[in-house]
Amino acid sequence: MKAIKVTKLSDEDLKKNLDELRKESLRLRNLRVTRMLAKESGSIKSVRRNMARVLTEMKKRGIKS
Repeated sequence: MKAIKVTKLSDEDLKKNLDELRKESLRLRNLRVTRMLAKESGSIKSVRRNMARVLTEMKKRGIKS
């Protein structure tokens, strides 16, 4: 998700998106622990970056997570 796309989301969509990203992060971490996910996949990194983008936008707008 690009930062430009995040800025266009509504407050409610940001909260929903953050919730989905947190669930996805948990799922990926579980896959990695059970060795079902290769370390080189990079999917955990991209999810973490997207979470950071959403949290940054929420902080700019003064929305509590």
